[in-house]
Amino acid sequence: MQAEAVTWSQQVAARRKCRPLGGAAPMTVFEALEVAELLPLPPAPFVLARWSTASVGPDIHIKVGRTLYSVPWKLIGRKVDVRPTATMIQVFHDGQLVETHPALDQGKRTDKSDYPPERIAFQMRPPV
Repeated sequence: MQAEAVTWSQQVAARRKCRPLGGAAPMTVFEALEVAELLPLPPAPFVLARWSTASVGPDIHIKVGRTLYSVPWKLIGRKVDVRPTATMIQVFHDGQLVETHPALDQGKRTDKSDYPPERIAFQMRPPV
């Protein structure tokens, strides 16, 4: 049925005269004007993302869905823009990308380099 629909659209519908096109056949107009304007598909598929805004908490984390993600400590108390996709979370401040994390369904993702310098030493100390 689909093959017959393609055959009909190419051999019948595309070749008949069309009043809105000044009596020209749609296929003739397409080949004369539109084919040259077509661009190839991009190499990577479009990635669907929903933008949102989050506040950076005193523990350097923002909440996206059911997950906490760390951001640089200098942004504590500020608003950031968040772009979550199916595979990653991107965090922007004033239009600049400041952090990227792999996406999680729930839990906590912390990059230790987001802590202030004095806290990094505390985080890296060996257990006693």
